Amino acid sequence: MLALYDEHARNLLGYFQSRTFSPETAADLCAETFATAIESHHNYRGELGEPGAWLWGIARNLLRGYQRSAVVEHRARQRLALRTPTAV
Repeated sequence: MLALYDEHARNLLGYFQSRTFSPETAADLCAETFATAIESHHNYRGELGEPGAWLWGIARNLLRGYQRSAVVEHRARQRLALRTPTAV
């Protein structure tokens, strides 16, 4: 798993940053990607592809989940007429 981290962590972090525009969210998603991979390593089937491709699939699924929840939260704020605070 350490070799997989060394090979992919930097690119995954960049991938998440370019899509979320938030270093904190990108770091969280990157960490969650590796946590999910560690938790589900027993599900990895090498005959279906490289471990890197499996890891990136986890990352894409986590990003989609993040984006879906962000849309839901945004719509809820709109319905309730809540303003999102901005950093000064």
